[in-house]
Amino acid sequence: MKNNLKNTKNTVITLRKSGKTIESIAQKVGKANSQVYKILRQYAPDLLGSRHHHEKIQNNVVADFHTGLPLSFIAKKYKISKYFVQKILVKNISSLKRKYKIKPSRISEKIRKRRERVLQLRRKGYSCAKIAKILHNHVATIRSDAQYLNEPAYHLPSKTERNNAILQCRREGKSIREIAKQFKISNNRVFQIISKYGKSPLH
Repeated sequence: MKNNLKNTKNTVITLRKSGKTIESIAQKVGKANSQVYKILRQYAPDLLGSRHHHEKIQNNVVADFHTGLPLSFIAKKYKISKYFVQKILVKNISSLKRKYKIKPSRISEKIRKRRERVLQLRRKGYSCAKIAKILHNHVATIRSDAQYLNEPAYHLPSKTERNNAILQCRREGKSIREIAKQFKISNNRVFQIISKYGKSPLH
């Protein structure tokens, strides 16, 4: 059992160092996104800075390309696909756009739209569990999106944030009953908040 956990931990860290996302690592090792995140947070917290890590890999790929290394060698060096190497080069070297015709990924577009929706809902005060139900996704996926967007996944809004979110929901035309159910408070409490703070937003 301990050996299995150790192997999983080592695999997760190795894949993360190679530039893999939390989602792809989770699929590879057969774990939930939240479990992969927990392993990285406990054993390799420096690898959680995904944007910085990916930028470093991209800069290295471009530098190696300029030295004349073949794409297949670069891909093997950083343990990424040749196609991904081409995407990095096209993104950073405009003259290569015609040479490497990269088709836009439908999956990445789908993820982008989902993350935009996650951001909107998080800022309205919705929990990750609630967003997962609304978007029909696993809660671990939504937590991963929240981390990517720098929105604390386990963030519990303060009363001021919650009250502002309640006022916003009311402006959008939601009923007191709907708001009470969303924020898990009584109808009477929602009415009190709207009556007290409805004229101006809280700060």
